[in-house]
Amino acid sequence: HLFDLTHSMARVQVKMEFMFKASPSILYLFVTQPTGLVRWFCDKVDNIGDRYTFSWEGDEEEAVMVDDL
Repeated sequence: HLFDLTHSMARVQVKMEFMFKASPSILYLFVTQPTGLVRWFCDKVDNIGDRYTFSWEGDEEEAVMVDDL
């Protein structure tokens, strides 16, 4: 999934690299499902349809899925 953070902040490109010892199907779940994202990316994820809310230490950012790879 690709997300577009739609908060009032300026757009900033961020590139991260992670090394995982897992199959592609397991990795897909970790980057596309809220239960997987909270294990490595943020504290909490809520989603309704294509809208996602990511929470880190009490701060929230909203995003819209722009592409499902």
